[in-house]
Amino acid sequence: MHYDLIVAGGGIAGAALGFRVARSGARVLVVEREVTFRDRVRGESIHPWGVAEALALGLGEVLSGPSFQRIRDWQLRLDGVSLFERDLARSRARQPAIDVHHPELQQALIDLAQNAGAEVWRGSHVTRVERGRPARVSIERGAEHRLLEARLVVAADGRDSPLRRAAGVAMSGERSELLTSGLLVREHGGPAATMSMFHPLGFCELALWVPLAGARARLYAVRRRDADVERFSGEASVSSFFAWCAGLGMPREWLETATTAGPLATFETTLADCETVALEGGLAFLGDAAGTVDPAFGCGLSLALMDARSLAERLVESRDWDAAAARHAFDRRVHTASLRKLESWMTRLFYTPGQDELRERALPRLPALGIDLLGSGPASATDSETEAALFE
Repeated sequence: MHYDLIVAGGGIAGAALGFRVARSGARVLVVEREVTFRDRVRGESIHPWGVAEALALGLGEVLSGPSFQRIRDWQLRLDGVSLFERDLARSRARQPAIDVHHPELQQALIDLAQNAGAEVWRGSHVTRVERGRPARVSIERGAEHRLLEARLVVAADGRDSPLRRAAGVAMSGERSELLTSGLLVREHGGPAATMSMFHPLGFCELALWVPLAGARARLYAVRRRDADVERFSGEASVSSFFAWCAGLGMPREWLETATTAGPLATFETTLADCETVALEGGLAFLGDAAGTVDPAFGCGLSLALMDARSLAERLVESRDWDAAAARHAFDRRVHTASLRKLESWMTRLFYTPGQDELRERALPRLPALGIDLLGSGPASATDSETEAALFE
């Protein structure tokens, strides 16, 4: 059996790519290991620049569904007092943010891919890719073993990508300076459409309120990795996690009625880049399989959608899919380099001790310098002149 495109991994990037390429008339197969997507502590906010990417992919109808919470209002509170508020829809992207429970987004996108004509095999996984023209793909589907061919195979099988390891493609990276904890709650008393960030007077810590549809919210804690603090994990840590959020200024009435709806977990992250995103002979990497950014800044979903849009556009417009994948790989290097630079600047400003005078000078300069991680993402200014003006 021959396909134009086989996608290994039906998560955000893989399913969005499968949808867009199938809609163009190509024969597409999406192979997904999980039969049912389950909750884990993962990103749930699509920044305004990511929403613009989703719309460019043709996902507008999905984004208007009942599981998708539009977020226009964003606020930053310092020691419980409002320091900054903004209307996200007035950002450069001219879009609000959208919050959505990660498994519900995965399901919506894989359903959309199938409705667009892609074949979707759940409970299956790609075990081997032999590059060539065409590439040969081995797939385990239950007790059945299938051997298929494709013009292009895209590995969107996560940050620990087995296909990337099997291809011998190395990763380079460094540990994030930050720890991130997350907990899904329901029946809370907080706002349903305002994203709120809570810092103490000295910064270096953050409690984040991410509202979701269905009277739910995801609470996040971001702290320096070198801090001597509790690593919240499991049911036994829930009460201390709530107390910590309240201590940073999150109103206690938001939490008094809240009940847990998922696991509480803390994780460290290695910021990684794929040595090469596209190999000759029909194999490319997408989403977390191609590299990761720091989850503390919530760019993961937006970058996954940008990845899918970039590669899909290249494929639809080209007859030479190896060349299209190579051009996408260049695009991705540019985008991730910009995001890494922005995240390093934000880490210095918000999470580095002893920077109070710098913060007082630099934070008011962000809009005038064109630095906007939420609204513009990698389109923000990241050149050396901007850096010098920010940190002088």
